[in-house]
Amino acid sequence: MLNMKNKLKYFMKGVSYRIWKKLLKKNTKYTRHDSVKILEAGCGSGALILSLKKWYKNSKIIIGDLEINSTVKDKEIIENHKLLQFDAHRLPFADKSFNIIFSLQVLEHLREPEKFISECKRLLTDEGIVILSTPNIESIGAKIMKKRWVGFDVEHISLKSALTWREILLRHDLKIIKDGTTGISGISLFRVFPFNLINYIPLAVFGFFPWYQGESYMVMAQKK
Repeated sequence: MLNMKNKLKYFMKGVSYRIWKKLLKKNTKYTRHDSVKILEAGCGSGALILSLKKWYKNSKIIIGDLEINSTVKDKEIIENHKLLQFDAHRLPFADKSFNIIFSLQVLEHLREPEKFISECKRLLTDEGIVILSTPNIESIGAKIMKKRWVGFDVEHISLKSALTWREILLRHDLKIIKDGTTGISGISLFRVFPFNLINYIPLAVFGFFPWYQGESYMVMAQKK
């Protein structure tokens, strides 16, 4: 069973995921009763699947990662869905296997992120949706904090600007439905209460904004 600390953490993450629910409802034909096939590549602690199960009651969800977090193995998280271990550069699924692919805060960890983006396109059904997020190396936070910026992590080997990621997606012939960046959480002051509310509340309401200087690049794209 999930402990109270994890439940609170997952609840907060669930609030931040609401923007994707809103955009999916607006830009796809799927209802909560449809059998939607969903992949999450890079599932971390498994927070997203808790929201996906509510959004699409009859969905078939596969989540996975290169290394599986012990928390995500909890039966309360997985239920009757699948948890797999895989390399995002070589996803072990047939062409056109998924209607929706999520990969949040994963691209920066990959040696060849464009190879992963090609894999996403291969796996999507016609007009399928891919949703991505990744730190923005050209953010205000990165420019102010410089070497102390939270995005400069030893595991973040593929950091790029929001506009560079946008160009890569377009080059892979994906149609961008909506993109932008988040707020200014990269500045250390805005990660401490109560100043973090200045960043968190607008994000909880709007998700991200149509500018390219925010902390993380967020994008919903569609296979043409």
